[in-house]
Amino acid sequence: MSVNTQQAFQRVINMQREHGFFIVALMEPFQNCRHIQRYRIRLGMDAVMSNINGKIWLLFDVVIEWEDSLYYLASDMELPWIVGGDFNFVMSEAEKLGGLPVYLPEYEDFVFCVNSCRLFDLGYKGIPFTWWNGKPNSECIFKRLDRIFVNLPFQNLFPSIEVEHLIRTCSDHAPLLMSCGEEEMQFIDIREDIVRVKEMLFEDDPTIENRIVLQKAQDELTKYISIGEQYWKQKESMNWFAEGDRNTSFFHNHVNGKRQKLQLKRIHNGDGGWLESQVLMADAVVDIFKKYFTHEGDPTSFELLNNVNNMVTMDQNLELCKFPTIEEVKGADFALSGDSASGPDGFTGLFYQQCWDIVG
Repeated sequence: MSVNTQQAFQRVINMQREHGFFIVALMEPFQNCRHIQRYRIRLGMDAVMSNINGKIWLLFDVVIEWEDSLYYLASDMELPWIVGGDFNFVMSEAEKLGGLPVYLPEYEDFVFCVNSCRLFDLGYKGIPFTWWNGKPNSECIFKRLDRIFVNLPFQNLFPSIEVEHLIRTCSDHAPLLMSCGEEEMQFIDIREDIVRVKEMLFEDDPTIENRIVLQKAQDELTKYISIGEQYWKQKESMNWFAEGDRNTSFFHNHVNGKRQKLQLKRIHNGDGGWLESQVLMADAVVDIFKKYFTHEGDPTSFELLNNVNNMVTMDQNLELCKFPTIEEVKGADFALSGDSASGPDGFTGLFYQQCWDIVG
């Protein structure tokens, strides 16, 4: 809406009074941006911003209950979803440095809202805090107020997504840089494309030969979908599976959710500094294990062991050292879930259960 005349802008004011808008967007207002604050005051809004060329003005009320908005959006959100910005809340005591201590009641509502909306924090690389109060020495306060949340469908699209806190310049907030990475084409997607091509060929020329070719392509796709389901099922190590359901995306989301939480963004080195490069982190871990587990000679004295009381009797020790019987091995094997993850030999529990007469 243009506000280049008093009559046009008065109409906006009247609509604001009638409906109580939380957000007002003016497209091509045909006004100089130096007047933008005057329009904000007349509309009774708390904040305003415009794009670079001044052709879009966005006026909004900062007292919007964003928790309610998130709950409403999350109630039926099945698409990939990303939520980011300055939430003006920390999520733990570790996300604030300086000033008064942070207590659980101050941020538990925010944490509950995020969890209820099935969102999770992507973590970060770079500086640990995104906001600074601009004061030095003892009055200095740092907080992590800016962050990016995503849901599982979004993380499923971009498993290698990363967020980096950049250096603060010309602002008390640090900009966030999100990198989604380059994902490879999935093999099943290729099979689906092949089936689509075969379907189009059959529709153009519905001969018996083309129908046979289409049927073979569909059978191949079904086979690889089943293989994909079994793969994600074992990766998730779940003990149940609805027969016939095509739940690949469900298992994929579970595994990727775990993988995202288990990712190491950075670690401390021996000198207390931060390491963020994957190569440097790997080298540091190897060095730590070498330091603590390198053999440095046999101990020369076992006198301290005389002060340790015997907790295992001789009979118990003999029982523990016995080889298990074939019945005990069979009982342990048949207690395994048939769909459990495979061992070092590549076979699952189902293989040994089905072939016990041969391998037992």
